[in-house]
Amino acid sequence: MKNFKLFLYVLISIILFTCCSKKDTAKLKITDFSKTQTVVLQPYKFFPYTMINIKVKGYVNDTIKIIQGPDLYDINLSGDLDTIRKIEYYGEGPRTFIFDPYKATQGELEIEFQL
Repeated sequence: MKNFKLFLYVLISIILFTCCSKKDTAKLKITDFSKTQTVVLQPYKFFPYTMINIKVKGYVNDTIKIIQGPDLYDINLSGDLDTIRKIEYYGEGPRTFIFDPYKATQGELEIEFQL
């Protein structure tokens, strides 16, 4: 009985730690279009991944860019936005995304990155 309680305690601790420390998701709320912002997503070691989801909601007065890295294409968006972009990803290491205001000077955006 004592071993079972210890096992249960350890199991619940692991579940809470895994659920509460989200390093494979990030959210940005952008109202200042004078600077870039960088997000780094870290995959969990033994978790199967297949896609990266980038959800963008809000509006901007001109074009913005979401830069994925030197080997991948940039995502260009403008106007009223409520979109989801899906990119293949199979857990091959951390991914860096850069929000670049590019030509936009005003607006309000919520961007969610999720492995």
